[in-house]
Amino acid sequence: MTRPRLSAVAIPLLAALVYLPTIGYGFLAWDDDVYVTANPLVLAGLTMHGVGEAFTSFACSNWHPLTLVSHMLDVSVFGMWAGGHHLTNVVLHAVNSLLVLLLAWRLTGRWLESLVVAALFAVHPQRVESVAWISERKDVLCGAFFLVALLAYLGFVGSDEPRSRWRCYAAALGAGVLASLAKPMAVTLPLILLLLDTRTGRTGRGFGWRNAGEKLPFLAVAGITACLTMLAQEAARSSMASVPIGFRAANAVVAYATYARRAACPIGLGAMYPLAISPSELTTVGGIPLEAASRGLTVAQIASAITLLGIISGAAVALARLPSGPTMPWLAFGWAWFLIMLVPVIGLVQVGSQATADRYYYLPGIGLELGVIMTLGEAVRRAVAGRESLRRPVIIGASGVALGILVIFTILAHRQVGTWRSDESLWRNAVTVAPRNAIAECQLASALAAQGRTAEAVEHHLAALRIDPRLRDSLTNLGLLLSDGGRTAEAVPFLERASKLWPADADMGVNLAICLARLGRRDEARNAFLRAVTIEPDNAKHRYNFAMFLQSIGDLDAARHELELALESDPTFAPARAALRRIRAGSTRSPGPTARD
Repeated sequence: MTRPRLSAVAIPLLAALVYLPTIGYGFLAWDDDVYVTANPLVLAGLTMHGVGEAFTSFACSNWHPLTLVSHMLDVSVFGMWAGGHHLTNVVLHAVNSLLVLLLAWRLTGRWLESLVVAALFAVHPQRVESVAWISERKDVLCGAFFLVALLAYLGFVGSDEPRSRWRCYAAALGAGVLASLAKPMAVTLPLILLLLDTRTGRTGRGFGWRNAGEKLPFLAVAGITACLTMLAQEAARSSMASVPIGFRAANAVVAYATYARRAACPIGLGAMYPLAISPSELTTVGGIPLEAASRGLTVAQIASAITLLGIISGAAVALARLPSGPTMPWLAFGWAWFLIMLVPVIGLVQVGSQATADRYYYLPGIGLELGVIMTLGEAVRRAVAGRESLRRPVIIGASGVALGILVIFTILAHRQVGTWRSDESLWRNAVTVAPRNAIAECQLASALAAQGRTAEAVEHHLAALRIDPRLRDSLTNLGLLLSDGGRTAEAVPFLERASKLWPADADMGVNLAICLARLGRRDEARNAFLRAVTIEPDNAKHRYNFAMFLQSIGDLDAARHELELALESDPTFAPARAALRRIRAGSTRSPGPTARD
């Protein structure tokens, strides 16, 4: 086997080696339930009905039917063995590493530099989230089709035979469609194709309407995907509507610089980097102000980010326009790739409470890595040009540096993979690397509560609420933990705050009503139950809880009425049927309301 073939085999093996430990990991509570473990559509396996539903349903505020279909296929093949689902991610990432090698080689004609780019793609720690997290199947799946689309497009551009050209074009368009069906981030594909034209010489020989027209089908796919994604994310965008556009713009600038910094120094990585927004920049909800948010972006952060971006952009332009001799355009090409691909996720349209996310680096980082490696490679070649005595030691030294960096990144990636072993390890790491992280504290508390470590869970929920006093999950879960631990009086203030923040949430009202009933605050409990059943009159469980409360205070007629209404809503709700039977038999004993949400 020739040396290029051996190295081509080594790249996917390297990628697989880094992520092999994930096959022993389980599902996480962080979105894996929405995508797999609690998704009835996916749990049914791969069926024609499921495939049809995948195209008409949204998951996690996104429209990505091909991703859902891939999860269905995993269930059909592996069942609920989490290792099999992880294995699919690992295989896709290994394939993507090989595709990056082929793409870099096709673009540059430099095998050694392309090998370094592909190895860097395979082991960069900032890609761990996309591979080690089952829920990020959409990243590796979209990445595979996106890279195939680029390779096919280069085949279209480089072929002189009409039939072969249009076969490649059809393959590029088909792969682009599949990439968009896997993750909406593929909407940037038309712009990346235009960028490729700058490196294939098409712009220099009469680039015109015909060349631009070739991108129109890709643009149409991107437009449709964008519209469907906006519909899917409507609720998530509404929840972040109070984040001012000025802050979002500033955060976008800082985020670009942060991704670039982490690309060079990928340490301190975690699962959640919260928005650094100050209390004055958010409106109050339910009359309760956000009293203790994180510090907010400082002028120094914004200025340093602008400076870094300016330096990189200036260097890219300068190298692409050298006044004498051949130019070095690769940094400009890679930097443009990086900037363009991050636009959909940079936060100008804020979805979710993250400032940045490592998963967003998966494809954009290819451009940055390609640009830097090719530029450094070209600089080394020019330095030794005509100096044969320096050629061997300089190339050996440069290769040694590249190998050393790859070894360091591989070690860092291996360690980062380990943080995804369990919910507890994931969120302990997140709390460590991003202090004042309310969501991470809350998720860690939930992980500890699931293990029965209630005291520790309570402390972390309290820590979350010190950072964000209106964090919904911590308010609710802390109230329930305290109540279950016999500390009902301590639980009530948290449940009252949650009910005040979300007055239209019937579950909040029922949770509060149950605690009030336990404390003997009957009138308040009754009013809370009434509000809940008014909000959701067809919720049989809420009716049942209200009936048990009414029975416990001796109002049997009202209790009977509520149970009848519960059975009208859900004739199969067995607890309500049994309770109604007892009341009709003359029993006045009630277990009290216990079926909480």
